[in-house]
Amino acid sequence: MAMGTFVENDYGTPVAKALIYDCWWFELIMIILVLNFIGNINRYRLYQRKKLPLLVFHLAFVLIFIGGAVTRYISFEGSMTIREGESSNAIITDKTFFKIHIGNENNALSYKDIPVTLLSDRVPFYLKPFKKDFEEEYDFYGERIKLKVIGFYPRAQDSLIKDPGGVSTLHLVVLENGKRVNKYITSGNVLLVQNLLVSFNQETAGAINISNTSGRLQISSPYEGNYMIMTTQERKTVSGNDEANEFHMRSLYTYGSLAFVVPEAPGLARIMHLEGDKKTHENDPDLVQLAITTSKATDTVSFYGGRGLTDFQHQVQVGDLRLSLAYGSKIYETPFSLKLTDFNRFFQSSFYPDEKGTILSVNHDAWGTNITYIGYTLLFLGMFVTLFWRGTHFSKLNEQLKQLSKTTKVTLLCLSFLALAQGAYSQEIDMHGKNGPQEQEHHEHDGHDHSGHDHGPAQPPSESEKANMRQMLSAQPQDAKSFAATVQIDAAHADRFGRLLVQDFDGRIEPVNTLALEILRKIHGKERFHSLTANQFLLAISSSPLKWLTVPLIHISGKGGQETLKKLKADENGYTTMINLLTLGEDGSAEFILSDDYRKAFAKKPADQGTYDKFVLELNDKLYAMQQLIDGHYLRILPLAGDQNNTWVAMPYDPVNGQLNNPAALYLSSVVAAQTAGNWKSADDKLNHIKQLQLKHGKDVVPSEAKIEWEIRYNSWNLFLKIMVVYSILGTIILALAFVRLFKQNKLLDRLVLVLLILIGTAAALQAMGLGVRWYISGHEPWSNGYEAVLFISWIGVLSGMLLYRNSNAFILAAGCLIAVILMGFAHGGSQMNPQITPLVPVLKSYWLMIHVAIITSSYGFFGLSALLGAVVLILFIIDNDKIAAKVKSSVAELTIVNELSLTVGVFLLTVGTFLGGIWANESWGRYWSWDPKETWAFISVIIYAFVLHVRLIPKMQGKYLFNLLSLISFSTIIMTYFGVNYYLSGLHSYAQGDPVPVPGWVYITVAVVFLLALVAYLRYAKRKRKPIK
Repeated sequence: MAMGTFVENDYGTPVAKALIYDCWWFELIMIILVLNFIGNINRYRLYQRKKLPLLVFHLAFVLIFIGGAVTRYISFEGSMTIREGESSNAIITDKTFFKIHIGNENNALSYKDIPVTLLSDRVPFYLKPFKKDFEEEYDFYGERIKLKVIGFYPRAQDSLIKDPGGVSTLHLVVLENGKRVNKYITSGNVLLVQNLLVSFNQETAGAINISNTSGRLQISSPYEGNYMIMTTQERKTVSGNDEANEFHMRSLYTYGSLAFVVPEAPGLARIMHLEGDKKTHENDPDLVQLAITTSKATDTVSFYGGRGLTDFQHQVQVGDLRLSLAYGSKIYETPFSLKLTDFNRFFQSSFYPDEKGTILSVNHDAWGTNITYIGYTLLFLGMFVTLFWRGTHFSKLNEQLKQLSKTTKVTLLCLSFLALAQGAYSQEIDMHGKNGPQEQEHHEHDGHDHSGHDHGPAQPPSESEKANMRQMLSAQPQDAKSFAATVQIDAAHADRFGRLLVQDFDGRIEPVNTLALEILRKIHGKERFHSLTANQFLLAISSSPLKWLTVPLIHISGKGGQETLKKLKADENGYTTMINLLTLGEDGSAEFILSDDYRKAFAKKPADQGTYDKFVLELNDKLYAMQQLIDGHYLRILPLAGDQNNTWVAMPYDPVNGQLNNPAALYLSSVVAAQTAGNWKSADDKLNHIKQLQLKHGKDVVPSEAKIEWEIRYNSWNLFLKIMVVYSILGTIILALAFVRLFKQNKLLDRLVLVLLILIGTAAALQAMGLGVRWYISGHEPWSNGYEAVLFISWIGVLSGMLLYRNSNAFILAAGCLIAVILMGFAHGGSQMNPQITPLVPVLKSYWLMIHVAIITSSYGFFGLSALLGAVVLILFIIDNDKIAAKVKSSVAELTIVNELSLTVGVFLLTVGTFLGGIWANESWGRYWSWDPKETWAFISVIIYAFVLHVRLIPKMQGKYLFNLLSLISFSTIIMTYFGVNYYLSGLHSYAQGDPVPVPGWVYITVAVVFLLALVAYLRYAKRKRKPIK
């Protein structure tokens, strides 16, 4: 399964499904697993009353596998397309089939469609033995016709070669993702271009048909379109309803989102075929090359096909036989019809380019889904009851833990090691200072091509503008602290300004205070600019932007090297001005001083970008943010009246009164005047006027006053960073007290531990409150992005440590704190974790998602605790000697039991959460399991941890060393599930997809440390087994 996720990422979903998930050997493994489940019911007598919960959830897995088999072999998935005003009962299958119709002058036969997934030769070498080439033989009234696929090009891309002996070929130039792309259609063929069929000399229903009749080109289509004559810029309409229209070469034809030009008359040529990129060309059709052999003739044909195409794509005459060929989807008819009265873009798989039709996803799987859901129900019930049922292994572990209460102690060196670890994290926290989290911010330019991006005007500047630009770039920087002192923004008015609402680039309505903090953290790296609060800073730079061009405001990291810092004229604190980041381009306009380096860095894949490349890209983003700020694009405080999309703008142009008479401009002008006069009444009035406009025109999206106040309070707390420091301090102190209690027991120490326990509980309660406040102000659960989920997992880590705290063993409690410190340090110490509150995409707005993510992320806290306990046990094996052997033995026994309890709870939560994710997927898009990389790796984690829990049943593998080692290294599957899939694979859960990023250096270091720890611990463990305690 793990291999399948990487194969899918590199070679595409069809390859992964055909050669792994849908392959016979994978199905055989599943059957063996089911038989193993059934066989172990009798072997371990799960039918006994004390083991009934185990019987229930083991039988549940059998039902889930049966439901999956029904889904695979009996059910089908597809899509239904409906044009506006029309009805449909036709389902186009996702599965592909080979279809053929054979006829001659007297007879004709249609044959059964054969389900097949064709693959190119570009598959992993280790999977080639499982690749089947399509080869079929048909009988036509006693004559044998043999077909064999000799070539297959997924998402085929063509290259045209002029050839007098070739075929008449139509050349199209289309626009895809802002780039010119060449398409070629040979006479008598049809090509799918941007979800529309285009044919050449092959009349096809539903297609844009271009034909060459007596040297004259004509075009017809069921859709109305238009064209523009390039030389005159004259626009004309192309009638629909399949009426023939004269075709004009070198004119731009537009049908919905499809725009194309035929630059030259059709000519004789041959086409060289290439496999298309799975991302760039994902909507392009496949090309099938087929060898046909009959008793009288042979021929080789090429035709296009693929998922979504249902008609016969090619007809060929071989001898006296006429063959109609197709590779694509089938159509199933439902016993009912759906009518689309009016187009609406609700949740759907796709829609027509002209927005007059919808494409709905369809799933015909009542039996498979119901059987699987019954299995899910039994699974959830059995796992829950297992935690409380007497006689289960979980209850026995609890009893064993109680028996150890009088003798168990944690060793001195183990405590010292963890105290040092806590201290190291305390030092790491101090490095963050008061800067708060570093963050990545979404801008309008995110995801766009910046290869030609600069920061100058779009049009070439005039000579006077060039002179002004040279003068501006030669200006000397100001002293930042002195400049801040000259800004006279009234503090009370700035607070009122901070409560004004603004729409960010993601569409979220938030207080200006939130936006001000995000901008200042991104550009300056702090939450204040010397004496100015974030609100005062944003108001000052918005009202008088040009004054800030020479202020050392932009923070420059040292990753670019000292020479770069000198080139950018950074001061001793690492700050520079916007002017210092600009230089005159060849045309006299201002551009980024590192623009050449930026273009080189941007052209590289993320995996190939070095430290300097990342530095340049980060600096360019800061400069872009500064430019947006100077230009006033951030301050989107004015809702457009009557706008259906609830769009807010910064300073919309007023065609009647002009730009300067809009409320935002008038307000900022009054702020400038108030700084000089010291009277803020006019500014207050204009600010209140904007608030009234927001309430009037944006009432559908304006949050309540209470929510605004709570968000501003939340911004001022910086709660989670402070709680991380508290966890670190309390964890270190409780470890120190545990060390003292090894040699001295008295009531005072017991009370101190109790006080620390209460303080940790209080900190956990405050963290829960912070998550609750974030939930309230965001309107969605506080585990919907990476930053929120890590905070939630850290809270579960502390909670799990408190729940599993037994026998006054302070180490377990401190381990929970340490897990929280590690995770929260990761959340606040790296640029990949964005603390910004963002709106949810529609597919994530589901109560099933809330339950699914809450449960599955909760399991990560227990797995993290188990991994840490496993590491500590290995360390105990390393430090073991004759003097402390008894203490080590008892400590290992207790920690192993706690580890197994934690793992059991974690596995139950992970399993339930994973299958609840299947319910969410089924409710959202009608498919409860699709082998998406995220769900696949979650399932892998379930299997790996289930193996760890069952390893005690395997002869000669019951040792505590192996169990604790496995609990440590198994956590790598959780890291892969949570982080690896998002950054190195693609899938439905990867909403910010792109090329994989480089593997961080700490990953290699961690692997090396764990390997060394395991090796040394094994040598010491083996030595102790040869020399047991006397």
